[in-house]
Amino acid sequence: MNHTKKDEGKCHEIPAELLPDIEELTGDLRNLADVVGVATAIKIGMHFEGVPLRLWGVARLRRRLRDNNIRKEYDEGAKAIELARKYRVSERWVWDILGRSDAPPMNVRMMQEV
Repeated sequence: MNHTKKDEGKCHEIPAELLPDIEELTGDLRNLADVVGVATAIKIGMHFEGVPLRLWGVARLRRRLRDNNIRKEYDEGAKAIELARKYRVSERWVWDILGRSDAPPMNVRMMQEV
């Protein structure tokens, strides 16, 4: 088989019978396999072999999801103080989230709750 420069970074499929059991994996590879499965973890490991990998941006995505949930639950009738307790933020922070320009339009409940 001809191995070209184009193929160098490519991960090839590993037959299922050759995959190790998750118990055979160690360290970060095992942690990754716990989340995405052995086959995908091995594929990622082969692609990034030896490269320290940091996955930035997850916290920002988690905050965006939290903020959207706060807006949705507020619009469905939840009080700001309840949302603050549920999401472990201050009530002031909930109001900041509700008042941001990237938020969907707020209903009049915001003024009634103050």
